[in-house]
Amino acid sequence: MHVTNPNNRLQQLLSFQAPFLERSLLQKKVFANKEEYQLAFEEFKRFIGVRLLTNETVAMTDEKVDEIWHAFILHTREYELFCREILGGFLHHNPCDAFDESSRIEYQQLAKRYGQHYQTIYGMPLKQFDICCSGNCDSGGKT
Repeated sequence: MHVTNPNNRLQQLLSFQAPFLERSLLQKKVFANKEEYQLAFEEFKRFIGVRLLTNETVAMTDEKVDEIWHAFILHTREYELFCREILGGFLHHNPCDAFDESSRIEYQQLAKRYGQHYQTIYGMPLKQFDICCSGNCDSGGKT
Protein backbone atom coordinates (compact mmCIF):
# COMPACT_ATOMS: atom_id res chain seq x y z
CA MET A 1 0.00 0.00 0.00
CA HIS A 2 1.51 3.31 -1.12
CA VAL A 3 0.75 6.29 1.14
CA THR A 4 1.07 9.73 -0.47
CA ASN A 5 0.34 12.22 2.34
CA PRO A 6 3.61 13.05 4.21
CA ASN A 7 1.87 13.00 7.61
CA ASN A 8 0.37 9.58 6.83
CA ARG A 9 3.80 8.43 5.68
CA LEU A 10 5.30 9.67 8.94
CA GLN A 11 2.78 7.62 10.92
CA GLN A 12 3.54 4.59 8.74
CA LEU A 13 7.26 5.19 9.28
CA LEU A 14 7.02 5.53 13.05
CA SER A 15 5.09 2.25 13.28
CA PHE A 16 7.54 0.44 10.96
CA GLN A 17 9.41 -2.54 12.42
CA ALA A 18 12.33 -4.50 10.97
CA PRO A 19 12.89 -7.64 13.05
CA PHE A 20 15.44 -8.89 10.51
CA LEU A 21 17.66 -5.90 11.37
CA GLU A 22 17.26 -6.43 15.09
CA ARG A 23 18.23 -10.10 14.79
CA SER A 24 21.20 -9.36 12.59
CA LEU A 25 22.60 -6.47 14.63
CA LEU A 26 22.14 -8.22 17.97
CA GLN A 27 23.76 -11.37 16.60
CA LYS A 28 26.74 -9.30 15.37
CA LYS A 29 26.88 -7.60 18.79
CA VAL A 30 26.55 -4.11 17.30
CA PHE A 31 24.12 -3.49 20.18
CA ALA A 32 24.49 -4.86 23.69
CA ASN A 33 20.78 -5.67 24.05
CA LYS A 34 17.29 -5.22 22.59
CA GLU A 35 16.70 -1.99 24.51
CA GLU A 36 19.81 -0.35 23.06
CA TYR A 37 18.80 -1.50 19.58
CA GLN A 38 15.22 -0.21 20.00
CA LEU A 39 16.42 3.24 21.10
CA ALA A 40 18.69 3.49 18.07
CA PHE A 41 16.00 2.14 15.73
CA GLU A 42 13.53 4.78 16.95
CA GLU A 43 16.17 7.45 16.26
CA PHE A 44 16.75 5.99 12.80
CA LYS A 45 13.04 6.36 12.06
CA ARG A 46 13.09 9.94 13.34
CA PHE A 47 16.07 10.66 11.08
CA ILE A 48 14.15 9.29 8.09
CA GLY A 49 11.09 11.27 9.22
CA VAL A 50 13.04 14.53 9.10
CA ARG A 51 14.15 13.67 5.58
CA LEU A 52 10.58 12.74 4.64
CA LEU A 53 8.99 15.94 5.90
CA THR A 54 11.70 18.40 4.82
CA ASN A 55 13.05 16.74 1.67
CA GLU A 56 16.44 18.20 2.63
CA THR A 57 19.81 16.54 2.96
CA VAL A 58 20.58 16.23 6.67
CA ALA A 59 23.60 14.90 8.54
CA MET A 60 23.64 11.59 10.34
CA THR A 61 24.70 12.48 13.88
CA ASP A 62 24.70 9.15 15.70
CA GLU A 63 27.07 6.28 14.97
CA LYS A 64 24.71 3.58 16.28
CA VAL A 65 21.83 4.92 14.18
CA ASP A 66 24.15 4.93 11.18
CA GLU A 67 24.96 1.26 11.88
CA ILE A 68 21.25 0.51 11.48
CA TRP A 69 21.13 2.41 8.20
CA HIS A 70 24.20 0.55 6.88
CA ALA A 71 22.70 -2.82 7.84
CA PHE A 72 19.34 -1.90 6.29
CA ILE A 73 20.94 -0.92 2.98
CA LEU A 74 22.46 -4.41 2.74
CA HIS A 75 18.93 -5.85 2.74
CA THR A 76 18.45 -4.35 -0.70
CA ARG A 77 14.92 -5.54 -1.44
CA GLU A 78 13.56 -4.53 1.95
CA TYR A 79 15.38 -1.19 1.87
CA GLU A 80 14.17 -0.37 -1.64
CA LEU A 81 10.56 -1.22 -0.71
CA PHE A 82 10.81 0.82 2.51
CA CYS A 83 12.16 3.83 0.60
CA ARG A 84 9.53 3.60 -2.12
CA GLU A 85 6.60 3.18 0.29
CA ILE A 86 7.70 5.69 2.93
CA LEU A 87 9.72 8.27 0.98
CA GLY A 88 8.33 7.84 -2.51
CA GLY A 89 11.81 7.11 -3.90
CA PHE A 90 15.17 5.59 -3.06
CA LEU A 91 17.16 7.42 -0.37
CA HIS A 92 20.88 7.38 -1.05
CA HIS A 93 23.51 7.27 1.68
CA ASN A 94 26.53 9.54 1.17
CA PRO A 95 29.52 8.44 3.23
CA CYS A 96 32.71 10.44 3.46
CA ASP A 97 35.86 8.77 4.71
CA ALA A 98 37.75 11.83 5.87
CA PHE A 99 37.06 15.45 6.74
CA ASP A 100 38.89 18.45 5.43
CA GLU A 101 37.97 21.84 6.89
CA SER A 102 35.25 22.61 4.31
CA SER A 103 33.70 19.15 4.79
CA ARG A 104 33.70 19.64 8.54
CA ILE A 105 31.93 23.00 8.19
CA GLU A 106 29.37 21.55 5.77
CA TYR A 107 28.72 18.62 8.12
CA GLN A 108 28.23 20.97 11.07
CA GLN A 109 25.74 23.03 9.04
CA LEU A 110 23.81 19.91 7.99
CA ALA A 111 23.85 18.64 11.58
CA LYS A 112 22.60 21.99 12.90
CA ARG A 113 19.80 22.00 10.31
CA TYR A 114 18.92 18.43 11.27
CA GLY A 115 18.74 19.42 14.94
CA GLN A 116 16.44 22.35 14.14
CA HIS A 117 14.10 20.20 12.05
CA TYR A 118 14.17 17.46 14.70
CA GLN A 119 13.11 19.95 17.40
CA THR A 120 10.32 21.33 15.20
CA ILE A 121 8.94 17.96 14.13
CA TYR A 122 9.31 15.95 17.34
CA GLY A 123 9.08 18.71 19.96
CA MET A 124 12.29 17.72 21.71
CA PRO A 125 15.93 18.59 21.20
CA LEU A 126 18.32 16.29 19.41
CA LYS A 127 20.83 14.85 21.84
CA GLN A 128 24.37 16.21 21.74
CA PHE A 129 26.51 14.62 19.08
CA ASP A 130 30.02 14.35 17.80
CA ILE A 131 30.89 13.84 14.18
CA CYS A 132 29.39 10.50 13.20
CA CYS A 133 31.64 7.61 12.29
CA SER A 134 34.92 8.40 10.57
CA GLY A 135 33.22 10.80 8.26
CA ASN A 136 30.09 12.53 7.09
CA CYS A 137 27.10 10.29 6.51
CA ASP A 138 24.19 12.20 5.13
CA SER A 139 20.86 11.49 3.55
CA GLY A 140 21.98 12.46 0.08
CA GLY A 141 19.61 12.59 -2.83
CA LYS A 142 16.43 10.70 -3.47
CA THR A 143 15.73 9.00 -6.79
